[in-house]
Amino acid sequence: MITDNPKFVKLLIIVIFAIVVPVSIVGINMFEKNVTNPRIWEGWTCSEMEKFALEDRDDNLNDFQASKFHEDLSECLSK
Repeated sequence: MITDNPKFVKLLIIVIFAIVVPVSIVGINMFEKNVTNPRIWEGWTCSEMEKFALEDRDDNLNDFQASKFHEDLSECLSK
């Protein structure tokens, strides 16, 4: 049988991991971006982001979103 050859089994395991690991990473990144961290401020100008923060509407964001928002805001304002 094919699986009796130990070299083939090792190669098969390496190939499976070579497929599973990158697909998992891409899937986790897509889930993080679209589900757990929707960035409502994407496509906003710096002044719109600043206005949003000054109106204290960023308090409605969860902790993770708020930290990402403030990172993006500080990056935008430093330009």
